[in-house]
Amino acid sequence: MGQDLIDKLASGQKVDFGYMYIRLESGSRIGDWVYATFSEFIPANAGLAQYGVSSGYCVAIDCSNGCAMNGTPNDMSPAQLGAGALTLDSTIQIPGYRGAYGGILNPNGGRYLWAGRPYMISATGGSPVGSFSATESFAIPGNEQFTSPTEGQPVSLKSDFTVKWDSAQFVKQDGLVSINGVSFTNGYKLYAYLQCTAPVAPGQFTIPAWVLSVLPPSGATANGSALGYMWIGQYDAPTSFSATGLDKGLFTDITHFLRTVNFQ
Repeated sequence: MGQDLIDKLASGQKVDFGYMYIRLESGSRIGDWVYATFSEFIPANAGLAQYGVSSGYCVAIDCSNGCAMNGTPNDMSPAQLGAGALTLDSTIQIPGYRGAYGGILNPNGGRYLWAGRPYMISATGGSPVGSFSATESFAIPGNEQFTSPTEGQPVSLKSDFTVKWDSAQFVKQDGLVSINGVSFTNGYKLYAYLQCTAPVAPGQFTIPAWVLSVLPPSGATANGSALGYMWIGQYDAPTSFSATGLDKGLFTDITHFLRTVNFQ
């Protein structure tokens, strides 16, 4: 969000913020995704802005009463701002409700996002967010993968768990890694989400047991696969955009590597 908007919230004022990203996902689940949210925050609910967490820290959220699209809390603000209809590259309509938009870009398989290519999101404008267009070039992805956990590995909800990776496979080896997890019960009735941020270089990060304890034990799909997932990735530097009705807008991209795990 930036120090300028944090200072504005600290002074008791509201902040209207737009956040958009495109995401390439590989591993046990493959897909290209697009998301956008437009939100109003006041000091009392500023902590609900789930756009990341400081390096070395984690956040855990019970999503049983709803989070955001795709099961992750891209935005938890109770005040969503209308931006009208959104399209990607002038041709793909991005489905949305109120101020939250998102969906998969390749439902029939194959890649949509390619390194080095620019992608443009346009909005017709709504209330109170005016029309705009913003372009982000997709960064060259690395080969970010876990060395721990392995595919299908049981992960205790009662003990610390150390996530490990090969730092040499990251494009920005002196940057940060985003570590995420979600666990669903049978029928997707209950679920909770965690996110941690850590330096890439050490090649590992320990998620505290108190963070993991928020997640419910993973259920199973009809074919017996666990309904628990962990993924790691690295965000690109965001591009700023402006629109009437927003204090600031950011557009970024990320690559994710995902594995199925069994939280118990």
